[in-house]
Amino acid sequence: MHLTEIISKLENAEKLLSEFRGGYSGEFLSAEQFHLAFAENLQLLKVGRLETLNEFYFWFLPTCHWDDFTNGDGLEMGNEIFSPLSEYRKKNICIDLSRLHSIDEFHKTFMVQLSFPDFYGMNWHAFRDSITGLTEMPDTLTLTGYDKFNTLFRRDGKFSKK
Repeated sequence: MHLTEIISKLENAEKLLSEFRGGYSGEFLSAEQFHLAFAENLQLLKVGRLETLNEFYFWFLPTCHWDDFTNGDGLEMGNEIFSPLSEYRKKNICIDLSRLHSIDEFHKTFMVQLSFPDFYGMNWHAFRDSITGLTEMPDTLTLTGYDKFNTLFRRDGKFSKK
């Protein structure tokens, strides 16, 4: 499925989500708050910010935010969206380094986004081992925000660039 088809499905999901009120799921204190974040990420995706696909992927995981707020009303739609998101994500992952505020957050983000093994050691040697053989890498891994990351973590930024 092409990205334009995923966006079209997400637009339909955004319309359905706008009908829900209240509730609670993870960091979202209401369906309205989730809808606002959903709509903002959809607009970013439409202008080429592919890293927002990561958010959508996690929101549409079975029994996550989408299911919590839409209950059975959005189950079929959620499944129709999650499958192509999952396939697209296997091939294309985009991580915005400018959103990371610590090296620990860097390691946690990469562990989740690239499905590092549970025994991942959260250090640069384990990182290298994971990306060079322990993990199946996507066809395309895009890292944005490197300049900000490098400014905040100059020593670590130089190591990670290798």
